[in-house]
Amino acid sequence: MNKQNPVDPTEPGFSLTPSVECITFVLYGASIFGIWQRDPVLDELLPRVKIYSKDDCHLCAVAKERVENVRKRILFELEVVDITTDSELFERYKERIPVVLVNDAEVCVFRVSEKLLARKVREALGQGSLWTRLKDRLGYESDRG
Repeated sequence: MNKQNPVDPTEPGFSLTPSVECITFVLYGASIFGIWQRDPVLDELLPRVKIYSKDDCHLCAVAKERVENVRKRILFELEVVDITTDSELFERYKERIPVVLVNDAEVCVFRVSEKLLARKVREALGQGSLWTRLKDRLGYESDRG
């Protein structure tokens, strides 16, 4: 590495491929400020987090807050489902809420661990890198050999 070019691409660990966190930060920030509109192509690639909850549930409020804390760091689709609007859901989850799912797999029941949720969302993102899946989905091919 020299003083004119502080980044040396020959150093171990150097990569031009952006990290999931980098992509997440740019897209999340752009969507907040209205620079970028949500795109169904990208939405297909993002993990889906679902919270089963109901009003007047203290644990549900805490769970939602913790899920939002994770969402500030990692981009994912979020759906909050009120179990009182569907009798089947109510019977299934009335004694177990809140329940948090990532891509339809239960991750947390009663209490949400931000650390566990972040790991599960990253695992869902890591099933093929987000960058690779996005390029594949858009049909992008590199001109570098």
